[in-house]
Amino acid sequence: MVISLATAVVTGCTYVVSHDFDQLVYVFPLCEEYVPELKFIIVCGFRCSTIIFFCFATISPSHYIVYGLLLFKLEENIILHSLKNINQNYDDQDELDQESHNIIKERLLFCLKRHINFRSATVKILKKTENLVFPLQLAGVLYFISIVVNSITLEGTASKLLYWRLFSITLTAFVTLVGVTVHGQKIEDLSDNILDCLVSIKWYHWNDANKKLYLMFLKNSLKPFKIKFTENISVNYRMGVEILKTFFSFISVVRQLQNKKN
Repeated sequence: MVISLATAVVTGCTYVVSHDFDQLVYVFPLCEEYVPELKFIIVCGFRCSTIIFFCFATISPSHYIVYGLLLFKLEENIILHSLKNINQNYDDQDELDQESHNIIKERLLFCLKRHINFRSATVKILKKTENLVFPLQLAGVLYFISIVVNSITLEGTASKLLYWRLFSITLTAFVTLVGVTVHGQKIEDLSDNILDCLVSIKWYHWNDANKKLYLMFLKNSLKPFKIKFTENISVNYRMGVEILKTFFSFISVVRQLQNKKN
């Protein structure tokens, strides 16, 4: 995500130093007509706020989401590591004494409680972060519009600044999208790995109490775990592919309409 922040700064700078900044912000002609004495202050404010907007307003929601996904990933890694070592020192024993059963029970309870708390806490956190969905979607739409507008602006012009602007906006949006989708997909993969690890555990030498805990754990893990902000939005590779398909489809349509006009 450091790359997305750096590219966002570069993108903001390409607009701030732009010679056509007055043309991009339509409020400037109005200021020049009605309040010309305040135009300089307004222009400076817009130029400074552009960098702040690109650096914080557009990518901070996605950074917050990635931070949360990293915490989820850490928690699942702890559970997975504990499960892999649940039969440590007892793998080669056909029969276990009561002390061994008690040790395995402690390990199993640790994993089970942590898994239950993790899933319940995740649901609560996702509900709290529902407010970030709209800013994230708005940022995506703004990036989308910016890329389309700049790609159209490039037609018939040789300005290198416009090329850099288009490249930096596209790179920022792409890196941010990749960061979110990759971490979201890793959460799903770790959830599947936990289930696979549970299935492969040698549980048949355990006592009845541990077997019941094992079945409870297995039942809780059968439901696929996905990071879902709404019923239709899951953070994974499929979401990233759908966004890219929509983007390229829209670019293709805009180009075709532009060619017909020419």
